[in-house]
Amino acid sequence: AVNSSWIKEAQSGSSTPCEHAGGSAGSFKEHVPQFRGHDWQLHYRIYGNHFGNPIQQTNASNPLRVAMFSATSCAFSYDISFPTTFYDFELLDREFSELYRTTEALFPWDSKLDVAYFRGSCWFYKSHGRTAAMTMSKVAKDLVDAEWYDEIRTDMLEKDGIPQFGDIQEAARYKYLLHLEGHDFWSMRIRSLAHIRSLLLKQQLPCEEFYYGFFQPYLHYLPIKRDLSDLFEAVLWARQNDDIARNISDALVRVARSVLSKRSVLQYVHMAIVRYSKLLRYKVKLHPKARPIDPSSRCLKTVLPCFDE
Repeated sequence: AVNSSWIKEAQSGSSTPCEHAGGSAGSFKEHVPQFRGHDWQLHYRIYGNHFGNPIQQTNASNPLRVAMFSATSCAFSYDISFPTTFYDFELLDREFSELYRTTEALFPWDSKLDVAYFRGSCWFYKSHGRTAAMTMSKVAKDLVDAEWYDEIRTDMLEKDGIPQFGDIQEAARYKYLLHLEGHDFWSMRIRSLAHIRSLLLKQQLPCEEFYYGFFQPYLHYLPIKRDLSDLFEAVLWARQNDDIARNISDALVRVARSVLSKRSVLQYVHMAIVRYSKLLRYKVKLHPKARPIDPSSRCLKTVLPCFDE
């Protein structure tokens, strides 16, 4: 039977916060800090710092407080999320707008398949939410359609215009889209999924990017437990409450088109740097090798190492 509390929570917008992240994150132990003498760090870490790189620790025996900026902030670290993984940033608004318009034209709501859909790579295949989804797909294909990519592309990091997540437009064929963790307790896939008018089923994760706080459970998406144990129930609930599911998906698209625009991302970057710079306790000195940034430099339009002549 479908839990009736889903309907009540969805209609009221209330939700119960996840009390325990679970999985490998639940037993994560922080490393000893290494940036002594610094007030803050602006550190380009594309996928966070959770593969053995030092994490800042703050406790009674170590009062050091250092603001470490990385891709995500996590329940088990003190990092501040900083937009480090926006590939093709100059094309951001256009690509998201095209994704929305195209999928709206090709796959209107009533034509979509009422199945939870996911396609992705097989990171941590032995103990991963994606593996659970694929297994559930084998058990109940009428509820979940989850498979691995046939081919994993990495050249999207080197060239513009190559999709990061396969043909993301194909996901719009489905009413329910799964957002599952990647290989570092999070996934940037939600940026694209949020521009498709399908109901987002979002796995509860310990790490998040800066904009996640704008997406509220039961208002913009349906939360799914870390182990996906309530996934079948969520799909059945969505089928029985099609109008509510559609309203939730509409709300997500509206907020995503605002908070994930180029302007919003740049505003966040400016706000984060300015606010934390005010915490500095010493006079800032220009490094002798520092060079001014040319806004027209080609180096600002690539994620590869680049040096102006």
